[in-house]
Amino acid sequence: MYSEKPTEKLRIIQNALKLSEYKGNVWSVGGITRSIALEKRVPLQAPVHEVDLVIEDNVEKFYHTIAPQIKNISKLEYFPSFLTGRFTANDITYEIAQTRQDCYKDNSRMPKTKPGTLAQDITRRDFTINAIYYNIKTKSITDGTRKGIEDWNSKIIRAVKNPKELFWEDPLRVIRAVRFANQYYFNYDKTTWEGMHILPDRYTLIGKPTLSRELNKILALPNSTDALNDLTSLGFEEFPLSN
Repeated sequence: MYSEKPTEKLRIIQNALKLSEYKGNVWSVGGITRSIALEKRVPLQAPVHEVDLVIEDNVEKFYHTIAPQIKNISKLEYFPSFLTGRFTANDITYEIAQTRQDCYKDNSRMPKTKPGTLAQDITRRDFTINAIYYNIKTKSITDGTRKGIEDWNSKIIRAVKNPKELFWEDPLRVIRAVRFANQYYFNYDKTTWEGMHILPDRYTLIGKPTLSRELNKILALPNSTDALNDLTSLGFEEFPLSN
């Protein structure tokens, strides 16, 4: 078992925030945040090479404020259409996203994005266990749906909002739900499972490279057969895998 404390991966950002006197809130999300929120019950299982950050401010402004305080920091890759960016420091990639809200069209899984509040950002997450935020400055936890920590402890995959809407917007979330459920040996919330039964044609909205990456993650699981059976039950019968 990998023993490093998850907060160590945030220390570079914490120090930069103090030195730069950055005024805005900065949260971490994802696996590292679950490890922090649930303390020793969810230890890091491998070295962390990527950290997801959420800010209320403009990504470029945030980067240029903290960058002078971080040694060996790379240039910022900025993606204005999605209000996101990334940089690396000390062999860690930091993915930054401004709090935002998404608007989807029926013929695309790529949303039109605009700035939003933290509350709006929570609703654009996929599952309750992924809507837990750790405030790096105040060292406080925000369980965005008030169900994320409970669902983790109860081993449940649950959509953050109406499941039919969630999976219709982005069908890749169906495959992610299957991966998370089988990776952590969780059960599906009943309403979430029902919402995962979308029209098969929706999967054609997922680009092949993206689909292959997600399916290859499933195939790497010890219980990949169970995961593939779940996908078959959902009507997903073709698996365009990369070599």
